[in-house]
Amino acid sequence: MAAQVGAVARPADRRLQLPLTAADHAAATTLLAALGLPGSGPLIAVHCGAGWYSPARRWPTAHFSALISRLVGERGADVLLLGGSDETALAAEVRDGVAAAERGHVHVVAGRTSIAGTGALVQRCALFIGNDSGPLHIATAVGTPALGIFGLSNWQAYGPYVPGAGSAAAIIRRDLPCQPCLYRGLDLGLREGCGPRPCLTGLRPAAVARAAYALLDGA
Repeated sequence: MAAQVGAVARPADRRLQLPLTAADHAAATTLLAALGLPGSGPLIAVHCGAGWYSPARRWPTAHFSALISRLVGERGADVLLLGGSDETALAAEVRDGVAAAERGHVHVVAGRTSIAGTGALVQRCALFIGNDSGPLHIATAVGTPALGIFGLSNWQAYGPYVPGAGSAAAIIRRDLPCQPCLYRGLDLGLREGCGPRPCLTGLRPAAVARAAYALLDGA
């Protein structure tokens, strides 16, 4: 009867999916080879931007630099700084802020990949870390463990979607009574947050590093 009225069964696998072509995978392989990667440590993708709609969702640049210094120094990681062509300067600023001893393990690839190409690159990574933005969902769609950094926006509505047996994912945020101030239920809220933005400025790199290590270690 269901078939007669045109009904179709809902697929059992409801995870996000990003179709990738052989060309996408080849481009990722070529780019990594040009960078001398992978190395002996874990390859970690980091997105420090948040798109044009609300740049206030960005975790502070200096915090990202401090986090990456830890990832390299404590875990021997190689880090790919992702982003669009409008985020190359931001990614370069983050890299410049990394401790000199660890900076050689940090590679700016912002502006060098398409959306699908980013997916193919992230799929080769052991972990993705980023703000509330599109690349976070690309990571879950290609099955890479993902850590989302949330401040202003509604983590329950816009956090990583990994139903059932999806890839590992987590969010990290502060527990403040004013959170979220953007996308509060059906209300838009404060697109640029408050001036001090303690939800993000007060989220310390050490805490994000601990959450990242838990995902890396499969905890």
